[in-house]
Amino acid sequence: IGIHNLAVVNMLAGKYNEALYYFHEAVLTKRENLQADNPLVAESLVEIGILLYAREEYTRALAVFQDALECFGTDLFSSPTNTYSSSCSPSNVLNNIGCVHFALKQHDMALSFLKKSLAISKMSMGASTPHAESTLLNFALTASNVGRVKMDQGHCGDALLLLEEALLVHQSV
Repeated sequence: IGIHNLAVVNMLAGKYNEALYYFHEAVLTKRENLQADNPLVAESLVEIGILLYAREEYTRALAVFQDALECFGTDLFSSPTNTYSSSCSPSNVLNNIGCVHFALKQHDMALSFLKKSLAISKMSMGASTPHAESTLLNFALTASNVGRVKMDQGHCGDALLLLEEALLVHQSV
């Protein structure tokens, strides 16, 4: 949808307020023309969440990411080998929510969401999908995020194993 692309261009140009405006417009337009919980709506919501996260507006970012997650339905594990966009999948959104909780120093909540993201990524690994490489990279990113949380909690051995696994997966792509 053109409005979403206009938002992306504004974001890349550093015009973040304009980008937020157009992402919001994209969400409204998509919800008018598609089902309100269509995963395509989640794409624009995720971009809003990322912008809010970057501006350290964590509470707002969390609410937007939760809204995006709802676009995928209630059973996130029902179709792990999906055709979702490579940049916007339930696994990616769960990872983003985990990152927000980490930023809020809510380590247990962060781990809960990051582990769900890893579980979905693991279910998708090895599947022949158009986004197989992206799934591996998402797994590596999320595993490194779990490692970071574990390190902050003082579980350095667990952190090291996760970070090594993330590096191996990343290097295999």
